[in-house]
Amino acid sequence: MSFTNPEIQISDLPSFEDISYNDLAPAYARVNATVVFVIDTLLMLGLLAAARLKFPDLPTVLQAVAICLALVLVALSTVFSWYAARAKRYAVRKHDLAFESGLFWKSQTIQPLRRVQHVEVARGPIDKRFGIAHVRLFSAGSGAASFTIPGLLLADAEQLREFVLSYKDSA
Repeated sequence: MSFTNPEIQISDLPSFEDISYNDLAPAYARVNATVVFVIDTLLMLGLLAAARLKFPDLPTVLQAVAICLALVLVALSTVFSWYAARAKRYAVRKHDLAFESGLFWKSQTIQPLRRVQHVEVARGPIDKRFGIAHVRLFSAGSGAASFTIPGLLLADAEQLREFVLSYKDSA
């Protein structure tokens, strides 16, 4: 048997632009933006309080400017996190899973199901409150999660987990 390595034309490769993506649960963007808002607000309040202690004689105008700047930064961060969460989407295909994210720099990850060694559905306390979960896939040869789909409805996450496990069993 002789080794052959035929050339493949770029036009013959499968197109990833044809993937039909699914949106994440609507609650995911709200939860993500709310968590960012709370954390950023607490950080900004802490920074403003520390600045007030460090510079007690700061003019009122500069204090007002610092507060306005803090409010604008919190608002921008919250809006950005909401849009970034809405930009995430996933696709389930016969032999792989695809995940796309990013507002300015798009990232597309495709995980072949044949390489999945372990799959888990995880939920934090906030996720439980809103009925969402994330699915983590672990590839063969890697100790860490190689692929995570956040913000799925719990029923969808469980169904996706079962699909991946049944594919693994049938392979």
